[in-house]
Amino acid sequence: MSIRSWIVEKSRIWLEPSIRTIVYVVIAAWVVTVIVWIAWALKGMSGNEHVLLDVFAAWTGELLFFTIVGFVVAAVGLHNPAQEPLSQRIRILYGTPDVPEFALQYNAGQLRKLAAYSPTANRSITIEEYNAGYAAYKVRVASEYTIKNMLRDASYEDVISVNFAPDRFDNPPPEVGRLRSVRIGTQERLRGPIAIDPAGYNSTFPITIPPNETSSITVEYTMWWKVGEEQSMVPQRLVEHFSMVIVSDVESAVRIDKGVTGGIVDLVYHAPHRFAEVRTVSPQESLFSFKLLLPL
Repeated sequence: MSIRSWIVEKSRIWLEPSIRTIVYVVIAAWVVTVIVWIAWALKGMSGNEHVLLDVFAAWTGELLFFTIVGFVVAAVGLHNPAQEPLSQRIRILYGTPDVPEFALQYNAGQLRKLAAYSPTANRSITIEEYNAGYAAYKVRVASEYTIKNMLRDASYEDVISVNFAPDRFDNPPPEVGRLRSVRIGTQERLRGPIAIDPAGYNSTFPITIPPNETSSITVEYTMWWKVGEEQSMVPQRLVEHFSMVIVSDVESAVRIDKGVTGGIVDLVYHAPHRFAEVRTVSPQESLFSFKLLLPL
């Protein structure tokens, strides 16, 4: 930690109300003490004031002792392990200074991957058309995550996995889907749309978030979803609030089966249907499960 950072951090601690009150009281006590000593020095003392002088001298000594000892104790007590570098904080976590450097560096790298979570995530599904030959619906999906780096002094560095396992068809469409956009922050990571064949798609994209900053990840794609196949969402990281909405652009009546949690739902043309928000979602936890049914 730099000297400037140390001073700023200690200044914040000193400005806490309880500590500030104690400092004000000590300063006031010293001001009164000095004023009394000056007054006595200018006025002089009569014989019967020597007892008061002894008492006041004792008071001054106690005040000096309290000030010196209190300052030392406060200086030691204000040491905040949370302000140490990441490597030192990991040593404190293990409770021993005998952590090999290679293990320290490895664990620091792993910890950085756990240092981000998603305060909010949103997924929107638009049903664009139905094809009786494939017995499937073409859907357009957009998923957006906000990503918060919880480390104050280290960047979050990881890779984002984007993968698709298309539904299996006896007579598959020539293109079962298309990845249209992968944005990290404001930067588009694709040079153009990528066709998804029946074998699926799998790729990774690096992400870096500066200390204590927030970024976003947005993935957009189209896909043919087979009637009767279960569809669900599996996030890659911890999500605090996850919401999803589905809307039909198909003129025929479209139904979805939400299982025991919601039963069969008729989607009204152009009317969004919102799933119940899910909170504190763990990585790899399956949610928002439903099936598309044959149109009426």
